[in-house]
Amino acid sequence: MALGLCFAAQSLGLPMVGLPLLAPSAALAQTATIPANIITKTAQLTPDEVRTVNEYAEQAARNLSSTDPDAIRTARERILSPFSTRGMGVPFRLAYSNAVCPVAERLTTNDDELIAVNALRVLGEVGTDRSLNAIERSLDHPAVAVRYTAAYALLRTFEALSKETPAVSPDKVQSLLTRLGEMIRNEEDPWILDVSVRALIAASKINRQNFEAIPAAAIQQLAEATGNRVRTIPAYEENLDRLTFMLRATVACRDALTDTGRPLPAGAARAAAGLSGDVLAFAVARVESGVESQEERDLLRSLVRSAQASMFFAATAINPSGTQTPPEQIDPTSRNFVEQANREIQKLHAVPYSFPRGRFDRA
Repeated sequence: MALGLCFAAQSLGLPMVGLPLLAPSAALAQTATIPANIITKTAQLTPDEVRTVNEYAEQAARNLSSTDPDAIRTARERILSPFSTRGMGVPFRLAYSNAVCPVAERLTTNDDELIAVNALRVLGEVGTDRSLNAIERSLDHPAVAVRYTAAYALLRTFEALSKETPAVSPDKVQSLLTRLGEMIRNEEDPWILDVSVRALIAASKINRQNFEAIPAAAIQQLAEATGNRVRTIPAYEENLDRLTFMLRATVACRDALTDTGRPLPAGAARAAAGLSGDVLAFAVARVESGVESQEERDLLRSLVRSAQASMFFAATAINPSGTQTPPEQIDPTSRNFVEQANREIQKLHAVPYSFPRGRFDRA
């Protein structure tokens, strides 16, 4: 199945279910937009303003069930159009969520995958606890396209949290980090695996008041879940998709460890070091099995170097008073790679990492 999973290339329809059929006001009928002062308002919306929001939502969704692809695309663009306004206020976001979610929630369970995918695309931009609840339920959908879009919708919400005033609770985000970790541990589809990693990375970049604990929690979940998954991946055959997701996660951990503005706590740093040991052990097993393509050699080289860097910076985060010696870079194409990599892994059993013996043994 192609990465786009059809949803990016096709216009998707949402039938009109559940939205109140309001007679549009004269101003709204003429402009067919929501005034910016309503979208950016920080005080509670008035009843007239809420009515304007509901009218717009009803009009925007009207053609989402059209058989005309151009009409569907136009309708989808209209329903997402308010999110392009900078400085969206929480009162508007909540009101718009109340107008849009009743329709989109039901459509996430539609038998037509394209309709379910389209509903999730809308929910991913809404950015409220209610929209996230509907997205989370779709992470278990039997269809690959729907599960992929659900994970991508979480990514989009986390990105919005870094740019806009959130209408999402930190506790809800925290629970979704755990769900994404479960996806990484258990999902078989490589595209869903990768987008789940990307969603956790997006969460690790949230920089907002009341969400201070989220970035470190996201990195720790990413490192632990990815390490757990790496230990289950067979090393006897080439699998570039798996290497790509390992590299993405390892680089994210390295970058988080080198972010001096937001130092990782010891627990997250140790988890990142553990991931380094897991990917090094995988690289050893893969080299011993025989690497044939240049593309895989290049990916393994980048993976090993990122793992070594994470180990080095994690040691300082775990024990800031310690003195660390930068490691000598090792290369998977070197004749001595297996011996050198195993020596690096052995370091993880000593202070400051203190992982138990056998932690990085592969079955």
